[in-house]
Amino acid sequence: DGRVVVIGDKSGHLHLWNLEQQKLIRSMKALYQQVSHISFSADSRRFVASSEQEFDSLKSPSAVTPIWSSESGESLTAFDSKGLGVTCAAWHPTQSILAFGLSDATVRLWDADTSSVLSVSDRQPDTVLKIRFSPNGRQVATQCGAQNIVLWQLVKEAELPRLLRRDFLTGHQSRITLLEFDETSQ
Repeated sequence: DGRVVVIGDKSGHLHLWNLEQQKLIRSMKALYQQVSHISFSADSRRFVASSEQEFDSLKSPSAVTPIWSSESGESLTAFDSKGLGVTCAAWHPTQSILAFGLSDATVRLWDADTSSVLSVSDRQPDTVLKIRFSPNGRQVATQCGAQNIVLWQLVKEAELPRLLRRDFLTGHQSRITLLEFDETSQ
């Protein structure tokens, strides 16, 4: 809603600011590596942070990714990746679903309200480094490795969301640094 900004830094700290009061709400150590991604829930009340480098198990002893309150900066719940590194995360644009990219080259869809894994994607060719939902929430794009993009369709099976691989975009000549959908696409 534009009242809060979260700043992630190279040391893995998050800084939560109230823009109306121009006041720092809280700073916290969130990751063991630099913060690469921050994603807000559709209602802006929660956020998650992740790092492309967090899959280095020698530097990241924890496989738990907190979900933070954007009002207080407190940890509300956490995604347990069962020993795998979380490399990226994105919030669904209208639902309480998070997509986590993991060091085993899969994506986990996770219900932030019930703290349960909804589904696990097929394995990709390399570690998932970036992940984005389309504005309508029906597609997901992932960057796997330095130069590949996988497009997924979000489908429902037995009332649970699941990712179905659609396209594989290759041939990029240099390392991909950003991945975004057109905000007007429906």
